Amino acid sequence: MQLDVTHALDPSNRVFSRARISAAYRVALPERQVLQVRTRLGYRDQDEGNTFDGYDQLEFLTDISYSWQSSDWKWYVLGATYHDRRNAQNDIYSYGETGARLLTRYRLTDKLTTSVRVGVFDRSYANDFRSDQRLQGAISLEYALADNLSIETYGGYIRNASNVSSKDHEGAIFGVFLKLEFP
Repeated sequence: MQLDVTHALDPSNRVFSRARISAAYRVALPERQVLQVRTRLGYRDQDEGNTFDGYDQLEFLTDISYSWQSSDWKWYVLGATYHDRRNAQNDIYSYGETGARLLTRYRLTDKLTTSVRVGVFDRSYANDFRSDQRLQGAISLEYALADNLSIETYGGYIRNASNVSSKDHEGAIFGVFLKLEFP
């Protein structure tokens, strides 16, 4: 069981608040394998005075994931499939999304890890207002600067095919993360 509460802020006011509760059932399989089924329920309260009307959403997500770790702890593979349903106050922002994700990670040295991430989804908005199909992939390198501090760089590609021309796009993606972990 997990509870998550988020408040997103901008310089002048609250942008949104979200509360989520989730429950997961994990089965440890032989040979460093894990199968998990999860359900998450949430509510997003959008600050309409600061952004736009009608985006408050009731969220319902279900997913199934499978992971495997090699006996030398160098390889890690995670695959997941999910369905996410968002019911918004204004139906134009309501949608259902079904997708899948794959992550492979390989430890090159004690401090350097490389990863490949691929994700696809199909999202359909209420009343056929909008439909998106997305494919995204990235390759990354993560370097441990200290026990609880690392830096990660990534590069990849994204393609979002949409029936709304302003949401139809494709191109390169890249970024840098500085990650600090607390015990």
